[in-house]
Amino acid sequence: MFDRALSFIFKPVLTYLYSNKEFCLSLYEPTAMMRFLAQKFPEVNLLISSLAKSGRLELLTGTYNQNVLTLMQPKDRSLAIEKTTTLIRRLYSYRASTYFSYGQIWTPSVISTLSKTDISRTVISGYDAVSKSVIHTSPFTMNDLGKKVDVLPFNDECAKLVSSYGQNEISLTDLISSLQKIIKKNTAQDLILMINVDHLCQGASFHREDDELLKEVFISIFEGAKSLNYDFTLAKDVSGYNPGCLDEGWYGRDVYTSSLKSFRQMFVQNGNYRYLLNRAVMLLDEVAKYKKNHDVKRELQSLPSC
Repeated sequence: MFDRALSFIFKPVLTYLYSNKEFCLSLYEPTAMMRFLAQKFPEVNLLISSLAKSGRLELLTGTYNQNVLTLMQPKDRSLAIEKTTTLIRRLYSYRASTYFSYGQIWTPSVISTLSKTDISRTVISGYDAVSKSVIHTSPFTMNDLGKKVDVLPFNDECAKLVSSYGQNEISLTDLISSLQKIIKKNTAQDLILMINVDHLCQGASFHREDDELLKEVFISIFEGAKSLNYDFTLAKDVSGYNPGCLDEGWYGRDVYTSSLKSFRQMFVQNGNYRYLLNRAVMLLDEVAKYKKNHDVKRELQSLPSC
């Protein structure tokens, strides 16, 4: 998957961005992808770093190894984000200030964690995956226990189209033409588009001739918005207009919720998941007891990362 995403999306889109200085892009990379590029394609990381330093590419942070924050103990949440932010800073010399939640599983208590890690905004879908309805469409500021972040909901029509392509429900041509219609009808308001690369690669796996054309999804958005005189900006430069609230829930179309009524319900329905989660929590508690034992610490650090 990484090789396909790199060859057919990352390289051509980043090269296009480098050659067209009027455009900019906010990018979320999982840490596994960052390490993959650092080990096998350092020239791509150099390109990303160059674009970030020039102010035309923003790197979003998240949890290390794509942990779900709501399943972690509060004392471990900040570290999960800081490890990713540190990796971004080490690889790209860039300080991330915008957070993307893997799986888009959200709870207001995350705001306190984001505040501790100097994260000022989060990008998330305004589509409630459980109630199947769009809750928010415009950026807003959210407060929790005296801490606040800007919440930037991205366009659900776009996310739905990309998800449909990933499930082989529409063609790539239909996807691109439909995205152009979204751009044309939203000229009077802020438009935040989030493209799920996994869904693009998944959709192209049904029609391998689409591989070479995946980059056109991004290029057509850039060119279409330019023709309508859109102002391009990064997520870090967008702020909430009014106060608002995003309730605890499961958002977006990154995953398919089926009949689940909440994210945690899967642990109620499936005893294996519940057992594995409890084992993971117990292991973390045991590791915490030996933090001051240097011999044990060295042994743990020598274990491969999962």
